[in-house]
Amino acid sequence: MAVASVERELEALPFVREAVVTGVEVAGYDGRVGLAVLVAEPDFDVAGLAALTERLPRSAWPRFVRLVAELNRTASLKLKRSSFASDGVDPALVGSELWALVEGRYRRLDAQTYRDIVSGKLRL
Repeated sequence: MAVASVERELEALPFVREAVVTGVEVAGYDGRVGLAVLVAEPDFDVAGLAALTERLPRSAWPRFVRLVAELNRTASLKLKRSSFASDGVDPALVGSELWALVEGRYRRLDAQTYRDIVSGKLRL
């Protein structure tokens, strides 16, 4: 599924103002894993992302979600996807709120959960 389609589905949710989807490298996983970077409304509730399971195929579900105050853009206002991809999802390196889709639900991504994902103890 195209990234733009996933972004449209995210932006259709009432608590998401803007969304950008990109892939990040995660140790223990081949290729890239989906990351949704969101500018959220004040009433954002990560549990509301469960609606995506009804709208998107499993392969298109973002495995990671990151909240930011604004999306990085170029001088010509194009989204800077690569900046979010290069930041990765290690909570020790990323200074914003992160969640991971683990065991069918989004849960807060802290240092221990991240280590468990990278070691294979938890699977996305």
